[in-house]
Amino acid sequence: MNNESFVRPSNIPMLEAQFHNVSGVYTRNFPDEPPVKFDYSLDLSLIYAPKSTKVKTLKFNSTVEMVLQNTTFLVIKNHPMHLYGFNFHVLAQGFGNYDLINHPKKFNFVNP
Repeated sequence: MNNESFVRPSNIPMLEAQFHNVSGVYTRNFPDEPPVKFDYSLDLSLIYAPKSTKVKTLKFNSTVEMVLQNTTFLVIKNHPMHLYGFNFHVLAQGFGNYDLINHPKKFNFVNP
């Protein structure tokens, strides 16, 4: 997500590190947006995201909007994205890069 590939810490779970105030397990500098807009026709090195353990701190019970864009197009079998343990709604889906201006107009808020 945002050109960061998650790596699970090898020494201690992240929530345990947070609870016991253990430093060096994760960082809080997860980017709000990808560093560059993905271009399906240019630099193939962009498909290999750097591996990191970065987090985004959110207020309890907050609502979050996420746009998940699959950029794995070079393999025969694409791996679908899936979420576990969250209460979420898919408001839209499509092809190409997400357009912050035009795509929200197509969101399905009635029966997601």
